[in-house]
This record gives sequence, C-alpha cells and structure tokens, in this order.
Amino acid sequence: MSSPENLHPNLVISSSKAHRALFTKMRNASTSSEDFVKYSKRAMRILAEDALAEFPSTDVKITTPCGPCDGCVGPDPTTICAVSIIRSGDALLEVVRDVEPALRVGKILIQRDESHPDKIAKLFYSKLPPASGTEELPYVLLCDPMLATGGSALKAIEVLSRQPSTSALTRTNSLFRV
Repeated sequence: MSSPENLHPNLVISSSKAHRALFTKMRNASTSSEDFVKYSKRAMRILAEDALAEFPSTDVKITTPCGPCDGCVGPDPTTICAVSIIRSGDALLEVVRDVEPALRVGKILIQRDESHPDKIAKLFYSKLPPASGTEELPYVLLCDPMLATGGSALKAIEVLSRQPSTSALTRTNSLFRV
C-alpha cells in the first residue's frame, strides 16, 4: 500500500498527542469494556472536532465580555454531508452528529470480498443526500475511524467521486480524516 498521504490530497492523519495516549489505553489488554468505550468516545470526539475544523473557515471579529477578539467560523453545518462507512463509521458519525447535529448524513456499506485472493473492497450499498457535492451541499466528510489497508476508504472515495450528485468533489470540498 502506498503511504496514507498519497491516497488523497485531503486525507488528514491525526497527529494529536491525546490520540496516542487514548489508543494506548484502548489497546491495553487490561482495559475494561466500560473504559474502552469511554476512551474511544473521547478519541472520536477529538477526531470529529479536528475534522470539522479542516473545512474552510472565515476570520471574524467578535466582542467578548473582556473586549474584542479575533476568531473564525466554519461553513454552515447544513452545507456538510457526513458519509458513514456502515459499522465502524457509524460510531464516528454519532459523535460527529453530537458535535454538529445540523449536518446531513449519507451511508455507504463496503466489505472485503473474502472470496477474492486480494480481499478487495466491494460496494454493497450507497445512499447519499441528493444534493451531496453540489453548491447546496458542497462539503463531504467521510466517517471511517478504521484504517488498516485503506481499501474501504479508497472504495468509498471512488464511490463518492462517481456518484452523479458528488461528481463535483474536489480537493477543496472533500475531507477524509483518520
């Protein structure tokens, strides 16, 4: 497999130090199921916040109780479609929706073809909002917290790029964050 950075120009690999610590706790054989869920939700919350922050933003000036402050605002959440790769992506999608409930949702089901010698990713289902990838709904966030070979993510990117409604996906409006 090529390096993750070569998979797509908008693939962002999280570099959070918190993720390393949380993954250590999650992977520890002595971690209880309850703690695993707690740590994984924390890790996905960081991932969701960071992913949404990758979309274009606009600098703004606001007034705080202490005076003026420079800040930024991201895109209107109703212009974002979070697309879940069904199963593992649904857990991340739930957290993304907790962070930003107004965004729209799409679903893709991809599984490895165990009968193929290379265990290639195979599309079983795709349901996206009709306006995905258009001016009305220009931003797409692929929710897939699992990256082993990258096969499912690559297949999802291929599906999103070939759908009539998302054929306009570009380097600036699609984001794949792991």
